[in-house]
Amino acid sequence: MKWCNQSRSIKYLFNYVNKGSDRVTTSFYRNSTSDNSSMKVDEVKIFYDCRYISPCEAAWRIFSYDIHYSNPSVERLSFHLPDQQPVVFTDNESLVEALAKANVKESMFLAWFAADEKYAEARQLTYTEFLAKFVWKPSPRAWEPKKSHQVIGRMIFVPPSSGELYYLRMLLNIVKGLTSYVDIRTYNGAIYSSFRDACYARGLLNDDKEYIDAIKEASHWGSGHYLQKLFVTLLWSNSMVRPEAVWEETAILLCDEILHYHRAMFGRSDLVFSDEELKNLTLIEIEQILNSNTKSLRDYTAMPFPSGDTDHLRTRNKMIFDELNYDRVELQRQHIQCLSKLTREQMRVYDKIMNAAESQDGRMFFFI
Repeated sequence: MKWCNQSRSIKYLFNYVNKGSDRVTTSFYRNSTSDNSSMKVDEVKIFYDCRYISPCEAAWRIFSYDIHYSNPSVERLSFHLPDQQPVVFTDNESLVEALAKANVKESMFLAWFAADEKYAEARQLTYTEFLAKFVWKPSPRAWEPKKSHQVIGRMIFVPPSSGELYYLRMLLNIVKGLTSYVDIRTYNGAIYSSFRDACYARGLLNDDKEYIDAIKEASHWGSGHYLQKLFVTLLWSNSMVRPEAVWEETAILLCDEILHYHRAMFGRSDLVFSDEELKNLTLIEIEQILNSNTKSLRDYTAMPFPSGDTDHLRTRNKMIFDELNYDRVELQRQHIQCLSKLTREQMRVYDKIMNAAESQDGRMFFFI
């Protein structure tokens, strides 16, 4: 068993190519019989970590022979989401100066769109195949037809937890002839709102049926709190392609015990919640589990977030709950019924007061 405590050890174990040149460690010291034994010795300055070059290597370098080479060349292909291209600037430049550069809105990936629009041959290649026929010119920041030299393109690695960037990379491996981000999200004439949905439409992603079945199976013997923790675990692992779809299919199971818990907490056996209120309370529980691990439902764009309609339940204060415990559905029905009976003058007063209340522009009103 070997234990690595520094990067050089890992390179030694797994790749001898990266070991680097031979090195020698040298230190100088004074013995006790020295005449200057009373002088202070700086042990840091007398320690040297030197590079050792053998005579044959020195001769090789003197004659300027190649030390290493790779064939064919491999070039990293960068890509990014809309308006998220990297901007390079020096330490002395301010943010205003960096953004004022002419090439701040240019990148290798955006230049690929322009090349696809300019060259008919480019529209027959995917992004990774592009280097077989074209070469990237850093100075004009443009792709130009290749004249010689074989190069292999490799896109940078992106983990599934990166979200839309991960799905963009997945699409770039198969789509061709793209001139914009909209083209990437288009399939069979339909424009999808996200790269993930476009991947799902192309059949590149699973339907998460196995996760839905797992939650349904666990519901036969697990408690509601256990199911909520199971759902959170699936969110953490980034295993689900469409977590919002799994939520909609299993929400009624995840809501188990929520009603019983609140009845016991408030001492109200007649307490009743609507389906939407139960779902909202379940989302609150899921959010609390995620928060305990420095995560949030907001980290998963497609997942719903608990609304403020049940804030009086979050406080778990019985007095506040009793004060706010009224039938909202019945009050809404009465409101619509009474509103239909208002005269024109009453409707004008109603609209003015409601607009002020919704815009939080409180003041006194005088009507003549």
